[in-house]
Amino acid sequence: ACSPQLTSSRQRHSFERMFSTGYILLPWAAELNRPPAARTFLFDAGASVYAECGMGCQRWFVEAFARRRIHFDRIIGWEAAPQNHERLWRSASGYPQELHPHVTYFNTPVSAAAGHGDNPLTHVLALARAEDYVVFKLDIDNSTLELALIDQLLASPH
Repeated sequence: ACSPQLTSSRQRHSFERMFSTGYILLPWAAELNRPPAARTFLFDAGASVYAECGMGCQRWFVEAFARRRIHFDRIIGWEAAPQNHERLWRSASGYPQELHPHVTYFNTPVSAAAGHGDNPLTHVLALARAEDYVVFKLDIDNSTLELALIDQLLASPH
């Protein structure tokens, strides 16, 4: 996650500041006030490898939310760069065993076509209900595609 606090190209050269998560405000589980059947989703467009990207990777999200007593029932990720199966599921930087039943990983580029199977928002609309808590991380290093997805999200009546 690139910090929106970066205002100049000079600041962009600071790795620590560029990948700061200090501006992200996470809720506590009690603040969500959800019914017992509500689920928690993490949709991650630009999933990379679970623990290899420093700040802003899935591991950060899983651990930061867990510290606030929020655990993801489903984690669904998309990554365009080819990934090695062993690295994703069995290496030290891959998904921990306890998350395996909760993870769906698409090693394919994201699409911005509405209703397309590779569009993360298609999955959000198909899986999430009004009472669910949804986290959507968008970091695919393609600003045109990112803006198209953001426009779809903002235009959605849901």
